[in-house]
Amino acid sequence: MVALAACLEDHRELYNAALHARVRRQRLDGAHKAANALVRGYDVIVHEDLKAGSVFPQPDQLAAAPDVGRAVRMAIQREHKST
Repeated sequence: MVALAACLEDHRELYNAALHARVRRQRLDGAHKAANALVRGYDVIVHEDLKAGSVFPQPDQLAAAPDVGRAVRMAIQREHKST
């Protein structure tokens, strides 16, 4: 009985590993199809390293601001003035 249980456990581990590998391949396939669609659809693709932290105020600044929309607008305006 112990040998049978060990055999079943090994089979279960192999089955789970195969399922994980299948899902991984499906995710990679989806990513490749999306990337290929972008490449085929556009002549130029530009990648930007956006520093979103400098565009939007910090959480403690948002908590202190009475109007969150106003605080965000002011932060965006400051960012545009400094560049």
